[in-house]
Amino acid sequence: MSADLILIVEDEPDLLNLFKRIISRKDSHYEVLTANGGAEALRILAAQTPALVILDLAMPHVSGNDVIAYIRSQTRLDQTQVVLATAVPMRLDEENVGRVVQVLVKPFSPMILEEVVNKLLGG
Repeated sequence: MSADLILIVEDEPDLLNLFKRIISRKDSHYEVLTANGGAEALRILAAQTPALVILDLAMPHVSGNDVIAYIRSQTRLDQTQVVLATAVPMRLDEENVGRVVQVLVKPFSPMILEEVVNKLLGG
């Protein structure tokens, strides 16, 4: 696992780009991958082992709950932390609660996202 690898999963392109810009500032040491939805996230997670996944919960086709269930099912992802960035945290399936280390309720300030990432990854 790369300690600096972050996967951002968001089905709204503007938010996906904003989150990536916040985390990928020029003084950042994080490597950032993006997924425009849950299906793309599953493809990336099959090949990569991020330290942190920033995950929208309400996405069409493959939801954030589906992505968390996949992470739970893969022992190589045991150390992967999950931060929800969602407008509807009540949609989190009960069995997935234990995999979420932080919930950010949209809208939130860019500074909050940056602080959470740095706190979790020691940046």
